Amino acid sequence: MLTSFQKRKLGTRKSWVSYKGKTIKLDFEPRNAICSICNKVDEHTHLHHTQYDDSDPLAHTIEVCASCHRNLHSLKN
Repeated sequence: MLTSFQKRKLGTRKSWVSYKGKTIKLDFEPRNAICSICNKVDEHTHLHHTQYDDSDPLAHTIEVCASCHRNLHSLKN
């Protein structure tokens, strides 16, 4: 049985990204399941925007695990 991540990689299930409070559905999976900060392998990574680009919602993103994503947001406060 395939996981949701595997289905998204194969294109049999839609992927999505959250951008400025909106959900954008994608025809491909932009994630590779590896946190770019701690290198943890995790099928449930998040895309974190380092800055926003309205012409390309995937621009300026890094893939992070939930723990690193939480830490990135706590650093902003």
